[in-house]
Amino acid sequence: HHSEESDVDNASDCEPLDEPYTQDLGLLSDDDYLPSFALEGEKAKEPIRPGDVVEYYSHVYVAGDKRGRRIAKVLSVDPERSPILVLDNGECIPSDTQIRRTKVMIGGTLRAHSGIYRPIENFKLIKCLPSGSSGVAAGLAKEVRRVGEVISRNMAEFQEKAQADGFAPM
Repeated sequence: HHSEESDVDNASDCEPLDEPYTQDLGLLSDDDYLPSFALEGEKAKEPIRPGDVVEYYSHVYVAGDKRGRRIAKVLSVDPERSPILVLDNGECIPSDTQIRRTKVMIGGTLRAHSGIYRPIENFKLIKCLPSGSSGVAAGLAKEVRRVGEVISRNMAEFQEKAQADGFAPM
């Protein structure tokens, strides 16, 4: 096993875990109550890596509003950057946002994971940008492509309607 210092030195390698990470909190079922102060201030050993799928609730909605539930894939991680996580849905979430990993990338395969909610800043955060990625720009580029496709589709629809109505200067 590596020391934490050597993990930081090799952080850019983004290599997969030797063994899958598991966490046993001693809970008998999902219904067991674990007070949030039990983990307060405790830095988890649970890492977040590109490819992992996380679940969180958007700050835009009132607490408890089901419309705020989000599931997104992590594109990159950088504890020195804001936002720390670049997500494929383009949302920027603060470092104190409670998230949980629902799927983890292990050996190139996405596997189900029953993580627990904790603030992003309490996960084990190692800078990891996938090759060919430029961090925040990767998330922005995906959103730009999506918006571009929506605009192109709407423009084509508009042109068809304009021509059908006899307005042909386009």
